[in-house]
This record gives sequence, C-alpha cells and structure tokens, in this order.
Amino acid sequence: MSPPLSLVEVETRGAIAVLALNRPDKLNALNAALLDALEDALDAQEKSDARAIVISGRGGRAFSAGADLKEIGVFPPSGIDKRNRRVRALFNRIAESPKVTVAAIEGIAFGGGFELALACTFRVAGRNARFSFPEIRLGVMPTYGGTQRLPRLIGENRALELILTGAEINAETALEMGLLNRLAQPGERAIDTGCRLLEPIAPTSLAAQRYARRSVTAAFHEDGDRIEAENTEAVSMLADAREGIAAFLEKRTPAFVDR
Repeated sequence: MSPPLSLVEVETRGAIAVLALNRPDKLNALNAALLDALEDALDAQEKSDARAIVISGRGGRAFSAGADLKEIGVFPPSGIDKRNRRVRALFNRIAESPKVTVAAIEGIAFGGGFELALACTFRVAGRNARFSFPEIRLGVMPTYGGTQRLPRLIGENRALELILTGAEINAETALEMGLLNRLAQPGERAIDTGCRLLEPIAPTSLAAQRYARRSVTAAFHEDGDRIEAENTEAVSMLADAREGIAAFLEKRTPAFVDR
C-alpha cells in the first residue's frame, strides 16, 4: 500500500521552510483537507527554527486554482459562510505571520489561490504565471481578503478593473502593476527566486521585521505616524537592537534572539 498523500509537502532550505500545496491533479484547489494541512504546516513552521516561509504549488500548472467549487457546492448557505470565515482567518494569519512569507507562483493563481498569494508578504512568479479573479462571472466576488489587499498593491482603479471584469493577466503585466516583487529568470523556478529574495531577510531580527511590517501596513491608516512611533519605541527596547548595534561596533555577525 502506498503511503498517504501529504497535502502540504515541507522542504527546508537552510533558514527557509518551503511549503508546497500538493493536489496537482486538482490544480491545488483549496478544499477542507488542504486548508487543514496548510494550517498544520504553518503551526509547525512558526514554532520551528525556520526564519522565513515560502508557499508554492506542486505540479507547475497551478499555484492554486482557488476554492474547490465541487466541495462548496455541497454546503448549505450557512456552511459556506462558516467556510468563508475560516479561510479568511487563515489568510489573515498568513498576512500577520511572525515570519516573512513569500508566494512562489507557477501557473495559475485564480480566485482564492490569488488571494492566498496576496496574503503573503511578498510574491514572486515564474514566467508561466497567470492571475485572475473569475468570481464575478459566477455571480459572486472575492471572499478571502482580495478586495482589500489588491487595491493596496496596485491601486483602486486597476483592482476594480480586475475584479469586475474577471480578466486574466500574465506574469509580466503583474510585475508592471506592482503585484509581484520579482519575476523568475528564464529557466529558473519561482521557488528559487523566492528563496533568493529571502536570503538577506532571513538572518535579521524576526521581532524587528514584524514591527517594521506593521508600520508599513499602517501607512494606509490615518494614524500611521503614531503607529510607526510606537513600533520604533518597541523595537528600541529589544535585546536584538542592543545586539545589532554591539555587533556592528565590534565588527561581527549579530546573534538575534527576539521572535
């Protein structure tokens, strides 16, 4: 008997954990079992020594095609609402993860798969990547935070056009819009591009990263200046701040400990 399929495969690359969605025959569509597996993998990696996380999709054809509509079709309306709240909470958790996350996208990132990518700190893509919110053609709308995160990245007008037309864009267009941080070089896998993006980030203080990310997000709020000042004060009190300055003065590599 073959071993049971691992719906999220985990690979360690130095200080970086790579989590790969593993339903390639279903284009990594997000069913309940895959969501459970992703949550379990995040639990493990947030407690591990990994200092950054890459989320990818197995198979090369899809990062994720989005919600598994066959599964959703069997839910009563109350069940759909419960599922939506659960997935939204999971994606919010990824957005607020104590460790920086990168979506490494090959193939399609549609619907909920697109929203999963948007929840990550950064996004990189292979040249075969395609993005779309097709929900409007089904009489619904993005459900898991996409209407909030996409405008912050590419602006309200462009976000509205993508959401209301259901148009599909390629990787080059996504990069031009500011949706992507990097595009993989020809012949390079998106996972490798994502790990390379994380190389200078992973060794730095996790606590300082977290406060900096919160401050940047607060730039979109009217009290952003206050939040930045509060976070700056909090960072200055960390052991990592004292260690970083001491290491600089002593010309050595810092040993950060705050999480």
